[in-house]
Amino acid sequence: ASSSASSSASVPGGSDGEEAAADEALLGRLLAGFQTYSRWLAEVAGSTGALTRRVAAQRGSELPDVQHTPTLSAAGLAAFRSAVVLHPAIEAPLARHISRCSASLLRHGGWTAESGRLMQQLIDLDGALSRLDVRDDHLSEERGLTFSQGRLRDALLRPLRRCFREHASQWFCGTRIPPQDRGLYIGHKRRRGLIAEFEDPSCA
Repeated sequence: ASSSASSSASVPGGSDGEEAAADEALLGRLLAGFQTYSRWLAEVAGSTGALTRRVAAQRGSELPDVQHTPTLSAAGLAAFRSAVVLHPAIEAPLARHISRCSASLLRHGGWTAESGRLMQQLIDLDGALSRLDVRDDHLSEERGLTFSQGRLRDALLRPLRRCFREHASQWFCGTRIPPQDRGLYIGHKRRRGLIAEFEDPSCA
């Protein structure tokens, strides 16, 4: 985290292009690092049978609405979220890159080489952040720490999902949808990007 954070700072006096390149490079290192961390976490969680059973027993003794003991995997993901993704020197470049990618995606629809490449980056980032969107350990409140799940959602996940919703309502099969026709398209849940069904009053 420290090496990524130190290398993610904007170059003093650098151009917007240099900052964008640095932010994109940081995203690549983050995604690669998260893949490595995920494999390590899976090995650890799968090789600590005694500890896993003790955690499961503790979780089983807690009521679901007051449960505050995370699984080993959830605890590891929450730790990565707090220590790495939400580190100020990483969170800010990610937020900037999401904003840049969103602007390109909504302008070109993901159908040019550049906007398509940036769209794939948003999809990859969304996949990683979705895995990190685990419930906070309630014991952190007792230790005086701040929950990080809400911050992840507000700073990074919500802007990502908003971009996807806007893209689904503005583009279809490489064609920009005229504003007057966007009401015919559905931009949520499973029907994203499909023409909305409606009943013909004459058939009622």
